[in-house]
Amino acid sequence: MSRKVSAVVVCGPSGVGKTTVGRKLAALFKCRFEEADDYHSDANKEKMRSGVPLTDDDRAPWLRRLQKGVLAPCQGLGTASMVLPCSALRRCYRDALRGMDYCKNSKAAANTLQHTDAFFLLLSGDVKLIEERLQARQGHFMSTSLHGSQTATSEALKPTELGSTVDLDDPPSLIATEAAELIRIATTSSLRISPQPPPTDAWPGQRMLQPLSL
Repeated sequence: MSRKVSAVVVCGPSGVGKTTVGRKLAALFKCRFEEADDYHSDANKEKMRSGVPLTDDDRAPWLRRLQKGVLAPCQGLGTASMVLPCSALRRCYRDALRGMDYCKNSKAAANTLQHTDAFFLLLSGDVKLIEERLQARQGHFMSTSLHGSQTATSEALKPTELGSTVDLDDPPSLIATEAAELIRIATTSSLRISPQPPPTDAWPGQRMLQPLSL
């Protein structure tokens, strides 16, 4: 059975190359590209600039803006009509982008949003490599000191989530090409792309194919 993928969310912590891979993937699909960071409030940006981690209640309006203003309008437009780089570190954040209920401990729920068929491409890599990239990065509002809190917050993709985890060892162009093939498989066959169980000291870097049960 084929699956619908209206949008691709390139996710992972800061420094994994979400924007670079996302732009290349959007070029392959010849589709729209948006930056999730552009939808943060000034207050959120100031907190991150100051090295203060966001709370779930800080994120709730941001995720709602992304779901209602960016992802939901893509529904029904065709396969991968949008590529959105977005941290989407936890399962409940990804569920909010899908239009499902937001984190139970948040005061703001997303249960009134339109469902979105999004494919989540999780970029993973060696922690030291990511830290080196963050130190070399210029012009971004987020403090490099937040990398530790992002890593602690992060949750691997679950087998029930439509998506895949891709390692950063490959160059961005190859990652984008590989991701496009994974999305093609997910939308034209009865195979679900799901990640291997994550190692304890790094982001998960492998994936496997398993039958999709509907």
